[in-house]
This record gives sequence, structure tokens and C-alpha cells, in this order.
Amino acid sequence: MRKLLLRILVFLCTLPVTYLLAIAFLIFTNLHNLFNVRLNPVGAGSTMVRLQEAAQAGPVDFLFVGSSHAYRGFDPRVFAEAGYSSFNLGTTAQSPINSYYLLREHLAHLQPTYLVMDVYWEVLQEQGAEANIDLLSNAPLNRNMAAMALATKDVSVFNTLVAAAIRGITAPLRQAEPTLEPEEGYISGGYVAANYTHQQANLNKLKSGEAALNPLQLQYLKKIMELARQHGTTPIFVTAPVTKEHKASVLNYSTFKKHLTTVLQQHNLTLLDFNEGKYALPLSSETDFYDHHHLTQAGVTKFNRFFLEVLQREKLLLSLEIRR
Repeated sequence: MRKLLLRILVFLCTLPVTYLLAIAFLIFTNLHNLFNVRLNPVGAGSTMVRLQEAAQAGPVDFLFVGSSHAYRGFDPRVFAEAGYSSFNLGTTAQSPINSYYLLREHLAHLQPTYLVMDVYWEVLQEQGAEANIDLLSNAPLNRNMAAMALATKDVSVFNTLVAAAIRGITAPLRQAEPTLEPEEGYISGGYVAANYTHQQANLNKLKSGEAALNPLQLQYLKKIMELARQHGTTPIFVTAPVTKEHKASVLNYSTFKKHLTTVLQQHNLTLLDFNEGKYALPLSSETDFYDHHHLTQAGVTKFNRFFLEVLQREKLLLSLEIRR
């Protein structure tokens, strides 16, 4: 019996070392993606170069966070034309969990007057694994990134956290060039411009489903509100425009919107929904979008200009005028 207990004890003591050696082996042999260890340096969303630029930026009038609807939907050039400085801190599939820890990292030096957060239902109902892996692969590993990974409570994210730590010792992150499709271009300030001029997807094959608020994401949404107020920043929550076909595929859109609006109203905030209601923006699914939920450059320009018009109309730019 004692020998058995001793063997179990030895096994438990060597297990962490074996785990670390296995992760290291998978990294150095480039087999990590096959075994739930998903390092993705640079990535399709230009996350590394965006974060490197963000570390040197600020202060700004507008800071954008959220998923690809943010970094593909808010163009700093349009805001500059209107006389406003901005930075786009959106990343692929970025959820409130990810936004919160990115803001803890960058809010103090970016010092935005307005924090504009895209709240896309497909992101709000997920746990955030994809965005965590993207950020852990492309951001310097520090206390905020580690806390973000642990908050997700996902095995693949934890594996990627360990892999990022090992990689940080052997091959630290270096200056990176954006990795994009031929039809895309990275614009200084965190924005990715798409050069498509018309719809590329078949909108007749969209699957219908219902949207839901993940309780963990809702918790972090509230933490973002509090963090913004601690830094004297006004949060603005936005549902960016999608094709009418995509919106119609969400069977409980109005119910979901009502739930989210109620949460925001409890904190004296409103939701600017550009898909229905008083802020609905009439856009063409064929020429203003290149897939079911991403805008062409023409669509982005229309949206951004209308967004600024709405802020003016609703007198939401008063604090910016006072700051100036």
C-alpha cells in the first residue's frame, strides 16, 4: 500500500513538469495546433501591430473596442476629417472579458474622452476563447493577459497561456508587419480597411438562431462601465450595422436588444443600435457590405459619419467640447 501511495505521489509531482515539457515540445515542432495549444502570432486581424501601436498612442478623443465590427467598422481617418483623434483597439472576436483587460492595460495612457464599445450578439454569448488565443499569441505576456486567460476558464486558452510563457522565454515578440488578405490594408490607428466594393457572400444561406447574453460576459460588461468611469471616460455602447438578412436570422433580436438595453439603463447608459429603431441606418446589403456583417469601405464611411451625426444630435459630444 505504501509503495502504491509513493508511486502516486511521485506521479503527481512529475505531472506539471511533464505537462510543461509536452507544451514546449509541441511549440518547437510546430505541432501545437493539433493538440489544443493554439498559438497564432500576427494573425489575420493585425493584432500584434495594433497592440504595438497602441502602446505608443494617446491621448485620444475616441477609443474603440470590440470585435472585428470595431477594427473593421470605425475608421480613424473619418474621425480625423471631423477633427477628432481616435484609436481602434478592436481585435478578432473580442468579448467584454478581453476588452476589460485590454482597457486595464491601455486606458490610462490613451486617456479617451469617449470609449465606444461594439456589442455584437455572437460575441456576447460566447466564452471568448478565440479572442483570448489571438491576444495571448500577439501581446506581451503580463499580469493583465494572464488574468484574462484565467478568467475564461477554457483548457485551450490555458494551454495557450503556458505556451505563450514558454515562447516568451525562448523567442520574445518582435516588431511585426500586418498579415492581411490582398484586398485588405492596415491603416495607422488600428483600423483594417477592406477594398471589396460589393457583397462576396451568399446571404440566402444564413442559419437562423437566437441570441443570448453570457452571464460572464455581462459581468465584464459592467466592469468595463465602472473602469471607464474611474478614468473619467464616457462609455458609448453600439450595435454596428449588419445586413438586413443577418439581422433577420436572429429570431429573438428584439428580446435580446431589450435585455441589453435594460442592463445599460440601470447604469444610466443607452444602446445605439444602428440596425433598427431611431438610429437605424439604411444600407445596401450588396454594396455597403462584403459579407453578412462586415462593411465595405463605402459602408464604413457612411456609418462613421452617421455615428458622429447621432452623437451631435443626442448631445453626447458635450464632454469633448468641455475638455477642449
